[in-house]
Amino acid sequence: MGQFVEGMKFYGGSHSLMPKFSQTSPSAFKNYVVECKQMRFDTIKLNVPSLEVPEDTLLRYMRLIKAGGLKAKPQFAVKFSKSIFPLVEIEHLGLVFLLLLDQLPEFSDRFMTLSLHIFAEPVEDVGLLIRRAERCLEAGADMIMIDADGLCKHADSVRADAIAKVVGRLGLEKTIFEASNARASEWFVKQYGPRV
Repeated sequence: MGQFVEGMKFYGGSHSLMPKFSQTSPSAFKNYVVECKQMRFDTIKLNVPSLEVPEDTLLRYMRLIKAGGLKAKPQFAVKFSKSIFPLVEIEHLGLVFLLLLDQLPEFSDRFMTLSLHIFAEPVEDVGLLIRRAERCLEAGADMIMIDADGLCKHADSVRADAIAKVVGRLGLEKTIFEASNARASEWFVKQYGPRV
């Protein structure tokens, strides 16, 4: 079945490939790349939102991966504001928090912080995502991955406008969308073909 398999991903926990003593050293990422190569991996995916590193650091990681003889796949995600969520869902969440506050007043600060975090979800500029992805491609990225959940999972409808901007600027040859549900996957294939 190998001809039908694009790749196999080891999800999460890959940092455990590094011994603890070197995880905080300045050369930790370079050592990580060497270790991945020795274990015969061929690609490293960088989950950009979870890394939370400055862009210069991200681009340095890209160059280290490429210098180590591996493929680099940075993954980006798009976040939208609460306005895309149905109002009834927001009211329901608010009601749950209010009930919790009434029942557990000693924890009210923690619940209020949590509720504010949920309702203050930031809007990420799709243009910014595209510009960062373009810089990664210039630094040698082999493929740009886009987490499609922010574009499909919670919205009432697929954010075809944002997806079209990404495809229009980056092209399908270097972009892959990671969809976590069958409805989204079907939509992408119908719109852009099986290689999307």
